[in-house]
Amino acid sequence: MSRLRLGAGILLVVALAATWAALASHPRDNRRPPLSEPPEAIPSSPQTTPPEVRAVREALDAWAAFAGSGDASVLVGHFHPGGPQSALLLHEARSLRALGGSGPYRFQMSGARVLNTERGRTVLAGVRFTGPGVSASWRWEVVLRQSDGRWLVWTVLDAGEALGFRAPSRA
Repeated sequence: MSRLRLGAGILLVVALAATWAALASHPRDNRRPPLSEPPEAIPSSPQTTPPEVRAVREALDAWAAFAGSGDASVLVGHFHPGGPQSALLLHEARSLRALGGSGPYRFQMSGARVLNTERGRTVLAGVRFTGPGVSASWRWEVVLRQSDGRWLVWTVLDAGEALGFRAPSRA
C-alpha cells in the first residue's frame, strides 16, 4: 500500500512539474508582458480577505481535491473553462482517476498580494503542495478573470522574483 501511495505521489509531482513546464512554454498571450509601469497593489486590511485571494484559496482547495481523485467536476466554478489552466488540469484527469484516490493532498498559500497588472487581476503568492510522500513549493502568479461576477483562475505562472515579489521567510 505504501508503494502505491509513493508511486501516486511521484506521479502527481511529475504531473505538477509538467503543468508548470507547459505553462512556461505556453503561447505568448499567457506570458508576462513587460510592464510599462509598476503594478497597482490592491489595498486590503488585516481584517478582510480580498475576494481575489479567497477565490484563489478556493481554487487551490478544489485543485487538491482533484489531485486526489481525478474528478474534474470539483474544478467547476473555480477555474475559467476557457483558460489554459483548466485545459491542463482536464488533460491530467484520466491519469489521476486511474490512481483511484491517492490523496489527501493540500495546497497552502502564503504572502498573497493582489495586483492590477497588464494581464488583469493577479494574485502573487507562495504556494506549498503536500500529500502522501510529496512536498513542493513555488512562487506563483495566479491570473484571474471574472465570469458572472466571480473571480476564476485563468492561468498559473511561475512568479520567481517577478514584480518584486519575495516569498515569505521561513524563519
